Amino acid sequence: MRLEAATWVGLAAFVLFHAVIFAVREDAEPFSTDYSRVAVLATHIFAAPAIIRAAKSGLRGQIFSATVVSFVYHFLRLYTDVKYTSWQQLDHGVATGLIVTVFLKYMAHLHSTGIIVLLTALAASFSFGNVLSSALTATVFVGLIAFPCLDVATQRVLRIVLRCVSLGGKVPTALYKSYSKNQRRKLFLAFGLQLLSTATFFIGDYVEGADLYAHALWHAFAYTSLFVLVTVLEEPSHPENVRKPRELYLLGI
Repeated sequence: MRLEAATWVGLAAFVLFHAVIFAVREDAEPFSTDYSRVAVLATHIFAAPAIIRAAKSGLRGQIFSATVVSFVYHFLRLYTDVKYTSWQQLDHGVATGLIVTVFLKYMAHLHSTGIIVLLTALAASFSFGNVLSSALTATVFVGLIAFPCLDVATQRVLRIVLRCVSLGGKVPTALYKSYSKNQRRKLFLAFGLQLLSTATFFIGDYVEGADLYAHALWHAFAYTSLFVLVTVLEEPSHPENVRKPRELYLLGI
């Protein structure tokens, strides 16, 4: 609980302070420009809670390596004259691979390596690949979570869509029931944070002077979302109760 409280307090404090600096950025030069660069690097600290919490899930090494790659790439881009294109592609590939692995393999139990490899390679190869991969990942994940809540006809259509998008992956129909109500709330909270991170990505592209500021928020929201997901993974599972055959009841077993 202490780690969770510290994470949320830290996120709220950063967003508030960040918004204030952004609002007065034109009157606070050159401090605001220096701050925006430092913020992009410093927000990698939001990966720390997920790294600390990911003890049982086996994701600690993958999260740590993705964070290191991201830090090195942003440092080279912001503070050196080194050509960073290769590092940028590596960052996109590693980050997308982490997101896809957590959302689809660990959370959605969609054990299809083909979709993980495809989306990771897509992110590393094209400038729009990471956005497209994130969108496809979110589509599959939300579809799987909502699957049991839909009517039969919609389930059939969604099953076909999910199997196509996941390259033939088996759709786990009991996914929704495998999480408690509190865990499902956390899953949707994590998804909401992912939407915020995506929104800041586009804001940085279309709002003049907001690029670095939006990028820092992207890091903060994305890493916090990852922490929420890891928290769910580290909690005890809630398997669906399977009804015993009638014969076993009659035998008193």
